[in-house]
Amino acid sequence: MLYLIFFTLFDYGCRTKPASVPKADESTEALKLEAEGDASFREAHLYGWRQAEAAYQKAYNLTGSEECGKKLLRTRFLILIRQIDEDIPYSEADTVIRNLCAGNEHQQVLCKIAEEYRSNTLQPEMKNAPIFKGEDPELEAYFKLLLSDDNSQEAASPDRTTLDDPSAASPLFLYLSLWKLTSRDPAEVEKAYPRFAEAFEFIAESLFQKKKYGTARKYFQKSIELIPDYTHAINGMGKIYFFVLEDYEQALNYFESALEQDPTSITALFGKGAALHELGRYQESIVTIDRMLTGDLTRSGRMDNAGYLYYSGEGHYLKANNYFRMQDPEKARESLDQALQFLPDSEKINELSGVLYFRANKLEEARKDFLSVISKGNSNCNAQLHLGLIYQRLKGSITEMPSEEPGRKWNKKYQETQSLRIESNEKKALNYFLGASSCMESTLFQLNNQLDSVPSLDLESGEKVLLAGKLKKKLAEFRMASILDIEMMINATSENTCTDKENYLAPMREILTRIRRITPNAFK
Repeated sequence: MLYLIFFTLFDYGCRTKPASVPKADESTEALKLEAEGDASFREAHLYGWRQAEAAYQKAYNLTGSEECGKKLLRTRFLILIRQIDEDIPYSEADTVIRNLCAGNEHQQVLCKIAEEYRSNTLQPEMKNAPIFKGEDPELEAYFKLLLSDDNSQEAASPDRTTLDDPSAASPLFLYLSLWKLTSRDPAEVEKAYPRFAEAFEFIAESLFQKKKYGTARKYFQKSIELIPDYTHAINGMGKIYFFVLEDYEQALNYFESALEQDPTSITALFGKGAALHELGRYQESIVTIDRMLTGDLTRSGRMDNAGYLYYSGEGHYLKANNYFRMQDPEKARESLDQALQFLPDSEKINELSGVLYFRANKLEEARKDFLSVISKGNSNCNAQLHLGLIYQRLKGSITEMPSEEPGRKWNKKYQETQSLRIESNEKKALNYFLGASSCMESTLFQLNNQLDSVPSLDLESGEKVLLAGKLKKKLAEFRMASILDIEMMINATSENTCTDKENYLAPMREILTRIRRITPNAFK
């Protein structure tokens, strides 16, 4: 049995209590607790190990048994490694490492693994060396895969020539290939592994990506019930309320709850900052994002480069947006320039940059930013609107699309701009005004389709009602804003000097008429 091998493999040399003879009832209770710990340990996942740790600690307190001390330290080592992987703080980490490092040869091997694993500096020889010297094929296979650079879907299974299938299917190995569980019915997984919190969190994330929000929430909650400080799962709940239900107060509660467990959680800090922004608490949002940006965004090197760039760029952008809403363009520009260093091709960052330049009457800089935005497609109505306004102001000349500059790549496949580069600025303005009008109508229909899809969402009935109400409000506001913008563009087009401006005015008026005919009551 795996747990027997665990318990007999090492001499941890834990310090015992002062010599004394335990009472008979204490010895009996200690043996009972130790047996409970053994049963929990065999579950081979974080919840089981935590239960085992608590039972072993109680037993050790009663008798000071050296054998129980070994089990306790061994369990804490496994908890430490698993919580590092799951980004869960472990208050006993320093104590565990110190006790391991003070022990014999086997303990010192685990000490080195724990130290280097925590700092993400594991040396190649530690990954390739036989950690357990062949005395425990199951444990050796598990750690070989855990420490391997090739922890891929194909590699993440033990050697079937040395292990039985039941061992290979245990949570010990399934943890390294949780992707396998996503093809199974979640209820089936729950029945087979009722306390496997790591699996539930992984399944919840997968369900969230598949837009099965209600079921995802169920498994996030199960993870939290088992592991109350499981910040991945707590943040997952926050994401559901933020992105799906647009309940920013509840999302804020979850992100703050995650921060109570881990004040340095990057996801929780960013989520809290974003929720505060949506609630109009801009200064508080800035303070929170500054906490994130001044912290360790690399998570001791465990955050990959893409994640580091994302949170750095998005964090500075969120600060810029807060300053923009607070009508502080200078600080907004400062934060936005920092955001562009990390995410130079971001559509929303370039859009806000263009708006700031436009309001400062720096038309050429604004033009370049908005061209960068639409180089990725015609779905940004605001960028097209502003390009129309810019070219309308630059009438009387021809302004070609800018050539490629250091640090900025222009999309050569953007055919509309290429075809307009020899046209007058007045003609360019007409094209962008018509494009913006069409974009607004298309966006309106997309929002309406989103509203139509609410009844089919995996949410509670009351939540669907609340979400539908928010979407109706958003639709009504976007419709009114679009009407005002199109009216403004029609007036600007009427003043245009192009002889064929009527070819643009007619379809713009038709779009405006269609949008006006849609009343708020028509939104389902």
